[in-house]
Amino acid sequence: MIYTYAQIVEGLVHNVLLADSNHDIFAGDSNYVRIDNLDPIPQIAWKYDGETFSSPDAPPVYDQIYARISQYQKSVVPLLTDIYVQNTINGITLQQSDQLFDDYSDVIMRLSQGAFPSALYRLSQKTPGGFVTQDMIDQWTEIIKSHM
Repeated sequence: MIYTYAQIVEGLVHNVLLADSNHDIFAGDSNYVRIDNLDPIPQIAWKYDGETFSSPDAPPVYDQIYARISQYQKSVVPLLTDIYVQNTINGITLQQSDQLFDDYSDVIMRLSQGAFPSALYRLSQKTPGGFVTQDMIDQWTEIIKSHM
């Protein structure tokens, strides 16, 4: 396995280095921070405050928001799969599923775009009706929150 590290000099990424698992010479050295698990991957000249990285071109808040939205977008397929599984467990038929797409298209569209907070807001505005119970709405809400 290859690890990517940022060499930190005076609060800036000075260099980006690779190390394989057999020769992980940077582990434990406070001047090097592992970055291969970050999205986006920090580059040379990025700022590092001891906890977070930020691009020199954008204020830190931009990078934090960007990372959160990227996280939501990467969770879309697993989240929708979890909801579809729960719907199947709840015994929703093909006809009911089709009706859900009509009645909840605003929520589904927001989820498919990774707009989880907006989807939660729309879902909170829905009232139980027909075959949809408050328990089902609560289950969907918890599934969405678990992916945030």
